[in-house]
Amino acid sequence: MAEIRREIQQHHSGIHLSDILFALFKRKRTIVLCAVVGIIAAAAFYFFYPPVYESQAKLLVRYVLERSAIDPVEAEKAGTASSNEGDRVIGAEMEILTSWDLAMQVAQAIGPQRLLPPAQDPLSRIARAIGLQRLLPPSGASATESAAAGSISSGLKVISSKGSNVIVVSYKNHDPDMATLVSQELLSRYFVKHLEVHRSAGAFDFVTQQTDQVRARLNQTEDALKSLRDKTGIVSLKEGSDALTAEAAKTQEALNDAEADLAEGKAVANQIGESKSKKWKSSQSEKSPLSEKARVAGIEAKVETLKTKLRDIQQKMKQLSELSPQMED
Repeated sequence: MAEIRREIQQHHSGIHLSDILFALFKRKRTIVLCAVVGIIAAAAFYFFYPPVYESQAKLLVRYVLERSAIDPVEAEKAGTASSNEGDRVIGAEMEILTSWDLAMQVAQAIGPQRLLPPAQDPLSRIARAIGLQRLLPPSGASATESAAAGSISSGLKVISSKGSNVIVVSYKNHDPDMATLVSQELLSRYFVKHLEVHRSAGAFDFVTQQTDQVRARLNQTEDALKSLRDKTGIVSLKEGSDALTAEAAKTQEALNDAEADLAEGKAVANQIGESKSKKWKSSQSEKSPLSEKARVAGIEAKVETLKTKLRDIQQKMKQLSELSPQMED
C-alpha cells in the first residue's frame, strides 16, 4: 500500500496545462494590469526621453611643439618633455576645450535659437498650453547666449587617459545634425584659441598681419584677372588661345586674298589708263577706268579693315599671354 501511495503522489506532483490555464484565468486581471502598465511606461519613456546622439572626435597633442622663427623665446624652450610635463600639456588643452570662453564663441557662431529650439516633448507642450512657459528653460526666441553656452558645456565631454597624448572630445545632443555642427565649430575655435594661448602676442599679430596682406594681394590679383577677362572676353585659357589662333589664321588668309585682288586691280587700272584709245579683246579692257578705280578703292578699304581686325586679334593674344601666368598662379 505504501508503494501505491508513493506512485500516486509522484504522479500528481507534475504541472499540467490545466494548471497553467487555471492560474492564468485566476490572475488574469493582474496580468492584464501589468501588461498595460508596461506599455504605458514604454510609451512614456519614448516620448519623455528622446534618443541622444553623440559626435566624437580625437585630438593628437604633441608634447614637443615645432616653433618657427617668429617665436624665438618659445624656440629656446623647445625640447623633449617628461611624462609629468606631458600630462600638464594635456591638462592645459583640456581646460581650453572646456573653457567658458570657447563655449561662448561656439554659441555666438551657431546662434542661441538653433542651439536651444523650443522643446517638443508632451510635458513642455502642456506647460506652454496652460501658460507656464516661465517654468521651462529658455528656448527659441527667448534663448540667450549664456544659456546656449551652458547647454554646450553640459553636453560636452573631454577625457584623456593618463600618459596618453590623445584627447577624446564628445558632444551629445538630441539633434544629430546639431551634434556634428557643434563638434566641428568647437574644434575650429579650439585651434584658434590654442594659438592665442601658446603663441606669443607679437607672433600671433605678425601672423595675422601676414594673412591680411596675402588676402589683400589675392583680392587684387582676382580683380586684375576679372578686368583682363572682361577686356579679352575669354573665360577658358586654352579655349581662348585656340579660338584666337584660328581667327588670326583666317583673318590673315582673307587679308592675303584681298591684297592679291588689290594688286591685280591696280595693275588693271594702270593698263586701262595707259591705253584709253585702244580696244582690247579681253574682258578686262571692256571695263571703264572709273569702275575699275571704284573697285580698287573698295578692295583697299577691305584690306584696311582686315588689317585693323588682325591688329585687334594680335592685341588680344598679347593680353592673353600676359594673363596666362597669372591664371596658372
